[in-house]
Amino acid sequence: MLIWLMVPVARCSVAVFRDTPLSTIDGAVPADADKDRVETGKGFFHTFTHGVRTCYEATPLLDQEQWKSALLLGFASITVLGWAIGRIERRFS
Repeated sequence: MLIWLMVPVARCSVAVFRDTPLSTIDGAVPADADKDRVETGKGFFHTFTHGVRTCYEATPLLDQEQWKSALLLGFASITVLGWAIGRIERRFS
């Protein structure tokens, strides 16, 4: 269920990864490839993580649709309840 709710964020993150260049070589010297990015302080990981945060803000986990949030919380509650009942049963057995 958690993976199903994170699919929109994953799709958007893949698009951000695809569109973020690792390095651009503008001159004949490969050592100067990321000179502009180093000067501005924005590298690949900064750009990528900013894009992923933007994707998550667009479709957060518990703020997509009312029924999806209720279903996720219901499954989580049932899991915790089942775990607690199993633990109590093992304790008294």
